[in-house]
Amino acid sequence: MANRYRTFTEQIAMGMHAKLMALETVRLKEEKEEKAQVEKSLIDSEKMASLGLLAAGVAHEINNPIAFINSNIHFLRNVLPALSQMQNIVVKLSQSQSDEERAQLTAEAIAWQTQNRIDSLSDEIADICSESEDGLVRVTDIITSLRSFSHDADVQDDETINVNDCIGHALRLVNSELKHRIKIQQKLDSVLPVKGRTGKLNQVLVNLFVNAAQAMNDGGTLTITSYNDTENHNTVMVIKDTGCGIEKHALQKLFEPFYTTKPTGKGTGLGLYIVKCIVEDLNGSISVDTKLGSGTTFKILVPNQINNTK
Repeated sequence: MANRYRTFTEQIAMGMHAKLMALETVRLKEEKEEKAQVEKSLIDSEKMASLGLLAAGVAHEINNPIAFINSNIHFLRNVLPALSQMQNIVVKLSQSQSDEERAQLTAEAIAWQTQNRIDSLSDEIADICSESEDGLVRVTDIITSLRSFSHDADVQDDETINVNDCIGHALRLVNSELKHRIKIQQKLDSVLPVKGRTGKLNQVLVNLFVNAAQAMNDGGTLTITSYNDTENHNTVMVIKDTGCGIEKHALQKLFEPFYTTKPTGKGTGLGLYIVKCIVEDLNGSISVDTKLGSGTTFKILVPNQINNTK
């Protein structure tokens, strides 16, 4: 009886333990899902904050080519009547029946040529067509960069990311923050792709580029490097500025959420925390090296596809 009772209680205890373990597993799963949802919300919020910060600059970058394209179209509209006049002269000349009529039309053509300078006009039209084409390419590139930054909700996490393309997209988005005062040096090797979401890596780079620009208020140099770490199968990105640097006490809290060294209203304190979260989500790592008054260097290592396929 005692043995049966002991076995019975042990079975009950084991059953209770199994139920407790199952409940704990469910709780941990729910906590993990809740944490993932919170992180996603923070990432989305920071992305919108970045877009808000860049909106005026991006609008300016788009408005410039649109303005001169509009001016070029206005010029073409104004020269169309003159071109139509010459076309009419040519048509009449081809249909003329007498020498007198042909002489009169020839005189009109010469007068038109003197007034409108056909050679110069042809060169101007060629120039504005080329200029307008370049402007449309600029607008297209900026819009493509915006889309790659913001539209990744339906993209799988195993998307192939071209690191150098992301660097180009991010630089276009922050161009208004950098141009005229910061020299940009790019040392980009032919690097292996990584897996993840292009929009997320763009968000990392935009954040680091904007931080670098803000650290160089009086101008400086932003150096961006990419290369393959063949020994560890990593793709490496290095973002180096010549700005003010980071103090030691701030360095210890740099990647903590809601910590910022910027004035109130100038920063959310989420930027570098989000950067770290995204890099770790890519199974990568980020490190920082800084010297007060001499600049800061961020180094990002992300496993490339050779490593991911093993």
